[in-house]
Amino acid sequence: FKMGFGSHKSPVSKAEILQKPVHELIKFLDEFQCASFDQALFEGKPDKEGLAGVLQAAVKDDPKKFTDELELFCRDGLYFYVYRILDGFQDAWKDGKVLDWGNVLNFCLHYIQRPTFLKDAQATGDQDKTGKYIRFVHRAVDLIEDGCRDDNRAFDVKFFYTVEEIFDAIFP
Repeated sequence: FKMGFGSHKSPVSKAEILQKPVHELIKFLDEFQCASFDQALFEGKPDKEGLAGVLQAAVKDDPKKFTDELELFCRDGLYFYVYRILDGFQDAWKDGKVLDWGNVLNFCLHYIQRPTFLKDAQATGDQDKTGKYIRFVHRAVDLIEDGCRDDNRAFDVKFFYTVEEIFDAIFP
């Protein structure tokens, strides 16, 4: 019986993530073999949660790097990291950084519309038994809310149609 408190660790630093081209980062995320739950929490080995946290911090620091090639993340197998990218965008926006709302909103729409979207969410255990809570959807809606909360900083009205399409995809 092991007991203790552990934290999640990443196999790479935020600086290393920011130095990698996005296509290399995606390959790394795809191929990362994380430690088991016990190894991660009790032995301090790197796990997906640690890597996702560092990815979120990297997105917060340099959102443009990710918005410029965001469509590359619109594929199967990256769900666990994608909603953390949205968290990074939200953190960056709250810090006063500029976001390419066109790319972010188009990505959210296309990601939700993928035929494998629900399958990816379920595969990561990210859907409750009723199917009413999916982290990506929650994060996308929160990001949209923050993006139009303050009229002085709100995203352009030209994106309202895309937002409407996102909501239609969420609530058909």
